[in-house]
Amino acid sequence: MTPDERRAAILLATVPLLRDRGISVTTRELAEAAGVAEGTLFRVFPDKPAILRAAVEQALDPAPAIAALAAIAPASDLHITLAEVVRVMLSRSRDVTGLLVALHQLDETDPASTTKPSGSHRRLPGFHHGASGSGALHPLELIGKALAGVLEPYRSQLRREPDVCARLLMTIVLTASRPTLAGPEPALTADDIVELFLDGALTNQES
Repeated sequence: MTPDERRAAILLATVPLLRDRGISVTTRELAEAAGVAEGTLFRVFPDKPAILRAAVEQALDPAPAIAALAAIAPASDLHITLAEVVRVMLSRSRDVTGLLVALHQLDETDPASTTKPSGSHRRLPGFHHGASGSGALHPLELIGKALAGVLEPYRSQLRREPDVCARLLMTIVLTASRPTLAGPEPALTADDIVELFLDGALTNQES
């Protein structure tokens, strides 16, 4: 196993443990999940916080979600296509929420973070994809563009432009997947969200 492959294996194993256990996960658990010796972790990373931060950064990369959206083939029924879209988005939203909670916990226990002067803000890792300059797009913008691409074949059926509809749908999904509002699992299913988005809250007899 090359150094890069070993690093990737460690991060891949860390993400689900971090999501489930938070920062209480031990280096022994991380090593066992990655299939390496515990000492190997520290030949790749300087310490446990560095492993956790790198795992969060990798998991927040929007590229997998964008690829999943791009792979959705248009169906004859927009409801079917959007149900697939919403499942992808709900899954990512749940994962990101859990990881950001863990990152916040890590910051609270990291002296380097708590001793920064007021007004100094550390950019959350992974929240910018690609170049880190001022022109870099936020992951939600990138995902929104991908979603608008999925909606483009249905333009004639939509009352608003695909990019506007994409932003509206993302707002519903993000709200539905917030744990403070929905509990551990979203109160609305993918089909519920699609029905709300496309058909609204009125009965069919209302126009």
